[in-house]
Order: sequence, then structure tokens, then C-alpha cells
Amino acid sequence: MDCIVSAPGRLQLYLPASDWEEIYDAFEVSRSSGGESGPYEVLMSQWWTPASFSIPFRNGYDVVGKQLLLRIDDRIDATVVFSGATPTAIAADLSVALPGVLVVEWPSGNRPIVFHTSSVGLGASLSVDGDAAPALGLTPGEKRHGLDAWRMLKPGRLVYDFVDPMGKDTDFYKVRLLNTLNPSSGLAYPPIPGTPRGGLGAEHLIEGYCSLFDVSGRPVENVLVSLYASQRAYPPNGAVGMFPSSVDVRTDSKGSVRVPLVRGARLTLSISGTNIAREILVPTTGQEFDLLDPSVSVDGDAYKVQVPNIVVGERRSI
Repeated sequence: MDCIVSAPGRLQLYLPASDWEEIYDAFEVSRSSGGESGPYEVLMSQWWTPASFSIPFRNGYDVVGKQLLLRIDDRIDATVVFSGATPTAIAADLSVALPGVLVVEWPSGNRPIVFHTSSVGLGASLSVDGDAAPALGLTPGEKRHGLDAWRMLKPGRLVYDFVDPMGKDTDFYKVRLLNTLNPSSGLAYPPIPGTPRGGLGAEHLIEGYCSLFDVSGRPVENVLVSLYASQRAYPPNGAVGMFPSSVDVRTDSKGSVRVPLVRGARLTLSISGTNIAREILVPTTGQEFDLLDPSVSVDGDAYKVQVPNIVVGERRSI
């Protein structure tokens, strides 16, 4: 996985299919505001959820005449003045505060009184304050947010955008691949610093891949595939400039490699243990391409048998 942080809370995740194909079908993101070691707060769940509070059940509450101050989605304010002390009266006063914006689940039996935003996702927020808050078992000044749903992984898609509206450049993030049929287990990537840093967006990149097999059809693992960009390897559209550099990747247990590359770049491809060493031109369209496709080779004869032009027994006459 690779990640570009374009602004605080704005992540562009590169998730190669080789990491999740046939194993995982979704991913979730967690955030730590206390450093790389955590603790991490999960920002996603199975469903899109609202910001909510629960009032513990009691037969009566000392709230008559007291105020509960509400702020929803950081833009809508409301003040609830309670006229009754029973659970039903509390729910009734809350339900008329902001119809259509604040949703109240009426109490049944000894269940708590739940109220939440009608909006869902990380952008949904709800805060409580006022002298009625402690009488209802709530913490004055507390603010809660909703959760985004797990993001589903799609074949052929390599880049996913994630936005954390509360993100700061001092935060750290963790991305975990999961299977929705067994979400308790999964693959967690190393922490990602939330500090914005440079990097090309997905529109400038395309994924190159290839698979290597031996003569018996078995995948060849741990073979080094190198791609080198020289000083003259500037993409033709002039959108980006490239510094001379190389990228080295090794084949996995399936004999495959996948690597993001700058569209339009002219690169030297070499594969260790073979005589393959040729220049290729990275395509400017599509989402992926085969590194060994003859059509991307700059040398039209690159994938044919090379025959040296040696003159033998040259005839001379005076």
C-alpha cells in the first residue's frame, strides 16, 4: 500500500490487487490523535451511522426547567427546556427540538433514551451542554461523530480517496483490509502520518504488472524486476518532471509484481536472471498494463530473437 496525504485528513490510498484479491473485499480506516503508537479510534463500521447519545434509563430525572444545549453538524443550534421528568416526557421534549434534524428513539421498557442526528457518516456531529446534561447522565461539552461505512474494494480499481473531516496534520492513520464475512480478522498496514506531503495524484499514475513462470508452469517467486527512469524520461504531457531514479520490486508467491508508474514515462525494464533489458513507454490511458506487452516496448524488435549481424567468410576480390 502507498498513501498520498494532500491535506490534513485527506488520504489517497493506493491498494494493489495483489494485497487483497480473493482474500479481502473491504477496508477500514482508524485515527490516532495521541501519536503513532495510538490508541486508534475506528472511523468506519459496517453501516453508515449517525452521531448519537444515550440517556441511561431512570424512573425520573431532575431536569424540569433545566436546559440541554445541542449543536448538530457544527452548524445548527437548539435549546431544549424540559417540562417533565419521566422518560416519556424527556423523549417528547427532545423530539420537538429539531424535527427532521434530530431523531429520537422513544424508550421502551427499561431501555435508554437514544437521540441522534439524521445525517450519517464522519461529517455528522452532535454535542451536548447545559445544566440538564449531568442530570441526564451526559457529559457537558462532549461531542460525538458518526461513522463512514466500510469501503468496498473493486476489481480494476487501484486508488481510493478517504476524507476525515476532523483530521489534523499531527494525527496518524491505520488502514486495515478485511473480509466482510469475517471482519474481526484482516491485514493492517503500518501507521500513516497525517502530515501533508508531496506526491502525484491518481490521474498521473497507472499500474504496471507482469507474471513470471518456469517451464513447468509454476510461478517464480522473489525475482527482481527493476524499472529505471533516466534524465530524459520526462512524460510527454509536461504535467510532471522526473528525477533519475529506479524502482525495484520482487515477484510474490504467485510470480507476480504490480507497481504504480507515471503515465507517459520512458523507462528501462530489466528482470534479473533473464536477458530482458529494454526500454518501454508507459501508456497514458487505462488503469493498468502488462510490462511485458510488446506494444509498450520502444524497440520494435525487443521481444524477438536477437540475431547478431556478423559477416562470416566475406568474399573479397582485387
